Amino acid sequence: MVLSITQIQFNLVSTTETLLQTLKDVGFDILLAHVQSIYTQYEIDVPHINISYKKLQVIHVSNED
Repeated sequence: MVLSITQIQFNLVSTTETLLQTLKDVGFDILLAHVQSIYTQYEIDVPHINISYKKLQVIHVSNED
């Protein structure tokens, strides 16, 4: 059975929707905690997502002093 491009695209979108819903249901917090632990382990700076870009620049400059 050969799938058309449209069928393949639909399958990819459907699979992605299912995976995102599962992530939402099971717990995004668990994934986020795991990612944060990796960032901490390897000393990677995590950007402040809820801060505007200009405020982030001020924080970055003040940390360099």
